[in-house]
Amino acid sequence: YGPIGPGLATTVARSGNKSWTDPFIGARVAHPITDRWTLTGYVDSGGANKTWQAIAGADFKYSKAVSVKFGYRYLKVEDDSDNVNIDIKQYGPYAAVGFRF
Repeated sequence: YGPIGPGLATTVARSGNKSWTDPFIGARVAHPITDRWTLTGYVDSGGANKTWQAIAGADFKYSKAVSVKFGYRYLKVEDDSDNVNIDIKQYGPYAAVGFRF
């Protein structure tokens, strides 16, 4: 809710849910550089909703049980079925810690 411009005010209510299930196909590549560093790449694409993502990054093996991961991710989701138009792009750096049991 809120104003739409100087001197103009209106309210717009937005609500609803949308979910779907689609098959997808993907590939992952891990290329060790040293015994502690690995370059990784990942890409997948799915179904009728035109969803895909790509990841490029590196993993640092801190110990046998702990690794540090960082890189860049791009995610795109499109859907224009059922009178709903969804067009989402998310991208940017990521950082994570992995635990091996």
